[in-house]
Amino acid sequence: MGSASNFFILGSHSILASRLISSLQDTFKIELPLRTLFEAPTIAAMAAAMVKEKEQGIKVQRIAELLLSVAGYSDDEVESRLQDSRFLLG
Repeated sequence: MGSASNFFILGSHSILASRLISSLQDTFKIELPLRTLFEAPTIAAMAAAMVKEKEQGIKVQRIAELLLSVAGYSDDEVESRLQDSRFLLG
């Protein structure tokens, strides 16, 4: 048994999969759909999926922060800021 062992081939089932996903979410503060484990049933594949999901979450958070920061701007100010690459890169 190792990082390439399949969760389901080792005898696990959907109820345990649900518990595992819940534990991963609680431990790592990450949102993962249950299907992730079915698509990535090994430790190595789950780790890669979690890293990808975490990176995506960071991107979404940055976009939300940008949208909130421009909420009070006029149309001209928004245009000006969007053209300023330093603003987008934060």
